[in-house]
Amino acid sequence: MAREMKCLLCDFEKVVLKEKYDREELAHLWLSTYPNVRDELKLDEIHLYQCPNCKLKFFDPRLAGGDRFYSELGKEDWYYLHPGKTEYDYVQKYIQSGNKILDIGAGRGVLFTKIKANVEYTGLELSTKAVQLAKESGLNVKQEDVVKHAQDNRSHYDVVCLFQVLEHLTQLDSFLKSIHLTLKDGGLFVIAVPDNDGFISYTPNYTFNLPPHHTILWTEASLRYMAKKYNFDVTEVERELLQDVHREVAYKSYVANVIRRFLFLPNLLINNNNWYKNISHRVHGLYGGRKFERFIMPIVRSKQKYGQSIIITLRKK
Repeated sequence: MAREMKCLLCDFEKVVLKEKYDREELAHLWLSTYPNVRDELKLDEIHLYQCPNCKLKFFDPRLAGGDRFYSELGKEDWYYLHPGKTEYDYVQKYIQSGNKILDIGAGRGVLFTKIKANVEYTGLELSTKAVQLAKESGLNVKQEDVVKHAQDNRSHYDVVCLFQVLEHLTQLDSFLKSIHLTLKDGGLFVIAVPDNDGFISYTPNYTFNLPPHHTILWTEASLRYMAKKYNFDVTEVERELLQDVHREVAYKSYVANVIRRFLFLPNLLINNNNWYKNISHRVHGLYGGRKFERFIMPIVRSKQKYGQSIIITLRKK
């Protein structure tokens, strides 16, 4: 059904309700990873909407995790350092010696450690814990938001990197305008976000693609709309190949999704229904078996090629 509420990206006034969840359903999924999640979930019901105009999906209420949430996650090395973040390698072809690089949502400054060229690097990060760890490593990471940073750094940067950040926001306009402001004319804006055209779109109960971690679900269509609205040209779009760290969950999700579609069952981001539990249990039991490897896995590998992220490179007009 339509609701009188504006889209976060294009301001279209009638977004469509796709799913709704009870707060406790969402909290239960998070408890083993973040026991204090109820502090972040303020209302009893969470809605997922899609805009029919720009195709953006977003959650309401806008339940973004705060400093405490990300500092808690940041205590775990895997959160910032886990393998399979292909955007760090991808962006190297656009970086040249002498460039001024802005890394928004820099975490512990891992991007700088990957850059081989001699550059001027600035990282922005809101997590107190991540900034502390970056400074202990001697990296130039500041606890500052991009709106404030842009006021003193207009047309300053050659490349702005925004890796796994855009999906965490609760408002877009001032954020994206500020990024445009910081770039030199012709400067590059490189974005990596979870690909909600890929396997995560049919992987239920995937906590890290749900509030209070992710608040917006991006696709190539919504990213292209965003580029046009904020005066960028699209230079390149890259869907990463499936990485080892995601391989098992992607393969299992693919098989479960084929069964679900064959039975005409709904695709839900949170799914505690018995039919889904039965499907998952059966797929888990078959996975890795001799017959599965011989007859099913070749088909799965050919169909499930792409990984978790999509990377889009934009050029400031």
